[in-house]
Amino acid sequence: MSHNTYTIDTRPAVPAPAAPPKSHRSRLIWASLAGIALCVAAGIYLWKTRALPLPSAQGDHIMLAKFVGTDQFAKLPLAKQEEYVRPLLDNRWELLDAIRTGKLSREEAERGMQNAGMIAFNLQARDYFSLATQQERDAMADKLIDEQERTSSLVKLLRMSPATRPAGSGDTGNPASASAAGAPPRGSMDAARIKSRIENTDPLTRARIAEFMGSLKSRRDARGLPPMGPR
Repeated sequence: MSHNTYTIDTRPAVPAPAAPPKSHRSRLIWASLAGIALCVAAGIYLWKTRALPLPSAQGDHIMLAKFVGTDQFAKLPLAKQEEYVRPLLDNRWELLDAIRTGKLSREEAERGMQNAGMIAFNLQARDYFSLATQQERDAMADKLIDEQERTSSLVKLLRMSPATRPAGSGDTGNPASASAAGAPPRGSMDAARIKSRIENTDPLTRARIAEFMGSLKSRRDARGLPPMGPR
């Protein structure tokens, strides 16, 4: 016959841990919520300030023009900015047509001009002064002046309402496109932003651009042309 053996635990009972006071529990809850809120805020900040991928400088010119008007472009080093501005200089007629058809809005074009205007002038000035002879420089100045005159005529035409444009002037006849395009940029750029761009340009570059613009003016005078600007 089997006998069951029982062991009696004679150790004193351990009391259950006391619940923290209600005020302490509230502080723990609020501290947890604050920690969560801080993590969320940090995540949002990191998402907003993340480095966005840069477009290819050999990409679509209209998309490049839109990119040049962004703060991301404005924060790039000058050498990188020039990589984007150079193809736009070489394809400015395509961009004017994009404004006409509404593929590039007036606001986008103006922001691009604010960000890239001084860079474009500097690129042209460097090209001009890299030429060895005055004859070569005059030829480049004449080419730029001819383009200025053509641009001036085209801008004047685009500012006309569709009803007053001469027949066959290239108007698409699409009211939606005309409305989206608006008038081409005409001096409504942010003056403070332009002033900041000029002031942040190094003195040597400013002097080079001023000398280049003076050379263009002298060449226009020699050809009997009026000063460049709104007419």
